Amino acid sequence: MSLKKIPVIAALGFTTTGCVEIKDTDTGTIADPSSEPSSEPSSEPSSEPSSEPSSEPSSEPSSEPSDEVQGSIEAIVGNWAATSYSYSYYDYSQTYEFPMVESEVDAAYGISTSFDMTESIFLSIQEEESVLIEALQYSIMVSIAEEVLYESSYSDVYEVPISASQNAEDYVIGIEGDSLNCTLAGDELNCDIDGVVLINFERYDGELPVASEEQQMNNLEDAIYADNGECYEAELSGTGEALAWGGFSDSLGNDIVSTCLTDDVEDGADVAFLWTADAADCYQFSTGGSNIEHTLEIKDSCDAEVSLCGESTYQSSILKQMDIGESVIVVIDGTSQEEEFNLFNLSVESYEGFSSTTTPLELGNAVGESVFSGSNAAGSIDVLTDCASLGMGIAHTWTAPQSGTAEISTLGSDFDTVLYINSGSCSTGTCNDDHDIDLTSSISLETIEGQEYEIIVGGYASDFGSYVLNINYSL
Repeated sequence: MSLKKIPVIAALGFTTTGCVEIKDTDTGTIADPSSEPSSEPSSEPSSEPSSEPSSEPSSEPSSEPSDEVQGSIEAIVGNWAATSYSYSYYDYSQTYEFPMVESEVDAAYGISTSFDMTESIFLSIQEEESVLIEALQYSIMVSIAEEVLYESSYSDVYEVPISASQNAEDYVIGIEGDSLNCTLAGDELNCDIDGVVLINFERYDGELPVASEEQQMNNLEDAIYADNGECYEAELSGTGEALAWGGFSDSLGNDIVSTCLTDDVEDGADVAFLWTADAADCYQFSTGGSNIEHTLEIKDSCDAEVSLCGESTYQSSILKQMDIGESVIVVIDGTSQEEEFNLFNLSVESYEGFSSTTTPLELGNAVGESVFSGSNAAGSIDVLTDCASLGMGIAHTWTAPQSGTAEISTLGSDFDTVLYINSGSCSTGTCNDDHDIDLTSSISLETIEGQEYEIIVGGYASDFGSYVLNINYSL
């Protein structure tokens, strides 16, 4: 989760982050007030005229104001906890309450991850040394199907030296060049900066916060399956998130030698499932939410070669068109490196993919430079692709006249294009934002003769203009 500075700190123009060293500061030790002017007449002057100016005080009190800070900070000595912060400037105003709680919940692939941060501000005002304290408490919880698998909590505490003094009936808190002007009202200390920022504190009798190391509770147990004499651990059917999950360990054994290895993943323990389709459809097999380095593989049988490999090493996916009753073996092959939270998670979902709702422009099986040119000013397709945000898109259909590598580009267009090609109903599509030469786009597409492809030309972040579509086969 992304953590922000609290508005109080940002508004004051300083931050406590990283300020852990407390330096000696002026804590508001008050100088004695000037002595009252003497009412006694001065001694008789010398009979000799003095060449030195007289150092004796005037018998009348001075009318000039004194620059000395008057009074004592005794009334505000102690600990204070911030209760609220308000910011008001012209027509804008915002109020926050302390402790300030920021929460975020992410739910994906059947896994729920919650992040909580609690932020508190304290003043510790003492005669010798005074500090402002920022306390941050963090907690993380991971669960599947309401079963808590992992919890973590810790806290950070940052301190900034401050000064405290009294001026007339008010108090001044100095913080890194800024000043809080504060008024004491019973057990409340109400402070402001130029009437724009208002911060209220109340007396605090509890213990001041201290930093704590991370405390973890890992409830994830290693998956255990009975030996069934097969290369897979269990049979699965149906679709859903977190269809199979558990703790990944070497105890699962290495029943299948991986052929989808990468530089990051070596052949190691594996967990495999025989999955059968309930209907003819395109299915997406995903390991999203897993926390182990692994490869995702699909085999038609235990003895068959791997037919499909996932591309990622932590959260991978594979698309496959299947007939009703067809079965495949889904393999998660892990590295020998063990993670502290070694979760594997397999989801299987029907894949609908992206399909434009607009009537596409027919390109037939045209090949060559500028097979189509036009404007995307009236384009209505908006889609967030893997490479960029495509807006004001125009759809085209094109049938490959041959098998081979086709170079499809928007070279010659006069705006920042995004090119997206859907290779069929069971395809995640291919996209390109900026070509090496300029802001136009280019994709090398392996085509199958007679197959229809959907080509969408749009603008990056809804940019628009005149575009050119080129389709050429490599020699």
